[in-house]
Amino acid sequence: PAPAPAPAPTPPPPPPAPAVDVLSKVRSHAAAAGCSGVGVVWGDSGARYAQADWYNYTIIVGGSVNTNRLQWIGAHECAHFQQVWEYGSPEAVINSLGWDGLECDADRRAARILGYSAGAYC
Repeated sequence: PAPAPAPAPTPPPPPPAPAVDVLSKVRSHAAAAGCSGVGVVWGDSGARYAQADWYNYTIIVGGSVNTNRLQWIGAHECAHFQQVWEYGSPEAVINSLGWDGLECDADRRAARILGYSAGAYC
């Protein structure tokens, strides 16, 4: 008789899920920056960034963000919502500031709120 086939290899376990506390901290920092009630959810598990979902008033946090930067993330992403409130729509923000400009503007707003001198985009 033929030998029994080898057992299928066991897949590696999934990476541990980031602590939910990260989301509550980002939410708290965003609220302190002027965005109370903002939703905060997990995005791509490998992403090292966060982004503002202008249409759903939600901050999407990548699963690989630097947890030492949660205060900055909350303030910077809140600044994007403030841009929409001031300009009237996401499209108006993009048309007025451009992509680089809107990121630089969000950095400046976050830096002002947190007492920093500058951000990554400008």
